[in-house]
Amino acid sequence: MLLAGLAVSGTAFLVVLRMAHGPVMRGVPVVGLALAGCAVAVLGTAVTVLRARVPSRSPAQAPDAYWEDAGTRAAALVLWAVIEGAGLLAAVGYLVSGGMVPAAVFAAALGTIALLGPGRLEDQD
Repeated sequence: MLLAGLAVSGTAFLVVLRMAHGPVMRGVPVVGLALAGCAVAVLGTAVTVLRARVPSRSPAQAPDAYWEDAGTRAAALVLWAVIEGAGLLAAVGYLVSGGMVPAAVFAAALGTIALLGPGRLEDQD
């Protein structure tokens, strides 16, 4: 569901971009690049700092017991929210500029949320 929400948001922005027959801010690609840069910074923070705050599940611990811990849930929710925020920043960058750099950062956010979803977090060491 995390991946689907971000994908739907990106698709909606793509449809708006196509219906407007081009970027919202024509001739100002720097805005899209700036938003993509911010999104990369946020995504990097999520992967390096916030991922480390999500505790690993011990082999003896059941998945339900792992997710019942409030600390685990809170850390995972913050991680996912920040990744989605980075994806939305990149999607807005694509909407305003139509550039490939924001689109690539959006794709990276989609990949990151797929790699750090609930099933993956509980299976990682």
